[in-house]
Amino acid sequence: MKIERTLLLTAILLFVLPITVSANTSYYGSVGVSCVTYIDGIADEDIAYAYDMWVAGFVTGTNLEKKRALTTTSELHNAWLKQYCENNPLDMFLTAVMKLNKELDNRTLK
Repeated sequence: MKIERTLLLTAILLFVLPITVSANTSYYGSVGVSCVTYIDGIADEDIAYAYDMWVAGFVTGTNLEKKRALTTTSELHNAWLKQYCENNPLDMFLTAVMKLNKELDNRTLK
């Protein structure tokens, strides 16, 4: 069951899951989502998991691109993003993730 759920959510993310912001507006993936939408969304376990997987993929991709070795976890990424977005609710979620990426540059193992 857990494997099926993971595969289903991964497939949804790969085909760019529409995240509904309001009755009249939809954004695709995590690029067009505001921090306030992220904060509201992570209250739902399935949506939180989708964000977690998206961020994990982003961090993994940037780690590989930068040849960056880290001692960090998804839980720490999620806590950092939640705090950032609570403090900057009108910023776009992608802005928060990009700032997390810069923060991770400072934590790279030397």
